[in-house]
Amino acid sequence: MIFDNYIAIDWAQANIAIARSSGLSTKISVSEYPADLELVKRYLKNLTGTTILTFEETTTSQWLYVELNEYVDKLVVCDAHYNHLLLRGPKNDKIDATKLVKHLKNDTINEVYHSGHKFMELRKLVSAYEDIIAEGVRVRNQRAALFRAKGMSKKSTEFSDEVNQFILGIIDRNIAIYEENKACYRKLFEHIVKTERILSNLLSIPGIGVISAVKIGAAVIEAHRFPTNHHFWSYCGLVMHMKHSGKKSYGKRRPKCNKSLKSVFKSAVISTIGKGKSNKFRDYYEYLIREKNYAPYNARHAVARKIATVTYAVMKSEKPYTPCCLR
Repeated sequence: MIFDNYIAIDWAQANIAIARSSGLSTKISVSEYPADLELVKRYLKNLTGTTILTFEETTTSQWLYVELNEYVDKLVVCDAHYNHLLLRGPKNDKIDATKLVKHLKNDTINEVYHSGHKFMELRKLVSAYEDIIAEGVRVRNQRAALFRAKGMSKKSTEFSDEVNQFILGIIDRNIAIYEENKACYRKLFEHIVKTERILSNLLSIPGIGVISAVKIGAAVIEAHRFPTNHHFWSYCGLVMHMKHSGKKSYGKRRPKCNKSLKSVFKSAVISTIGKGKSNKFRDYYEYLIREKNYAPYNARHAVARKIATVTYAVMKSEKPYTPCCLR
C-alpha cells in the first residue's frame, strides 16, 4: 500500500524532530519542535490523505502508540536494533528522523509489537516483579557470601564479631522486605488471574501456575498476532533458524526471543515430567525417551514446544485445556 504521507518522529525529552515525505516524491522535509504531544497531534490531524507514522522503540513508545494511533492510518514502532542504517554516519535528531522515513518508504522497518490491549499494562507489572526477584537473589547470595568469607555455613544465623553481625542485620532486613514485596505481587497476580478468563484458562495446563500465567499474558497479549504455532515457538526461543546459502548449510542461528517466555516453558517442563507426576506431557516425554530414543535434553525441549503449542491454542480459542494424546 502506498500512503500519501510518510512521517517519522525522533522523540526526545526536550525536543522532537519530524520528517515527512509524500508517497510519490523522493524529497524529505525535516523540522524540529518542542517536545509537545498536542503539537504532534495537531500536525498529524492537519495532514490530508492517508498517513503512516513511525518512531523508534523507547521507554515512551507505548505511551506514544496509544496517544497517536487514532491520528494515523497505520503506526509502526521501529526496532532500531535491526536497522543498522540508523547506526552509521553522523547522528542528530533530524538525521535519525530522515533515516527512519527512508526505512518506512522502503518497507525495511522491523516492527516492534504494540497494542492498546489492556494486557499491555501487565508488562510493567511483570517487569517490576522480575526486578524484585533479581534483587532478592542478589541479597540472598550476598548473605551466603558473608558467611562463606568466614568459613561458615550459609545456613548460619549470626557472627561473633560486631561488624559482620551489623552487615548481617541489614541484609536480613532487606530479605524480609523482599519476601513481603514478593507476597504482595503474588496476591495481585492471583487477583488478576481470577478476573481475566484468558489467564485463568492457562491454569488448566500442567506446569503453568499463577505467576507463569501472568507472564504469558503480558508477553503474548493477543495470540492471534502469531500466524501459526511455529511463529510462536520462534518468539519463545524454542526453535533454531537454519542458515542456508548456495545450497549449503551453515548451521543454525538462535532467534531473538522473549527470554521470560522461554524460562516459563522450560520451568513448566521440569514441573510436569518430575518423578511421580501423571499427565499427558509426562507420557509424551516417556514416549520420546523409550520409543524414539531421544536424549533427555531433546525430549525436554520437545515437551516444552508441546506446552507452548497448547498455551497458544488455549489463548487463541479462549477455552481451557482438554487433555489429549500428544503423539
